[in-house]
Amino acid sequence: MVPKVYLTAYQLRVETIFKACSNYLIEQLNEHNCL
Repeated sequence: MVPKVYLTAYQLRVETIFKACSNYLIEQLNEHNCL
């Protein structure tokens, strides 16, 4: 069994990376739209 704390930390890390990637993609799209 994997400890719950480890699972929670992993989930938070995945969400953080996902949000960072989403923000990056949105910024890239906005730059293209401005051009």
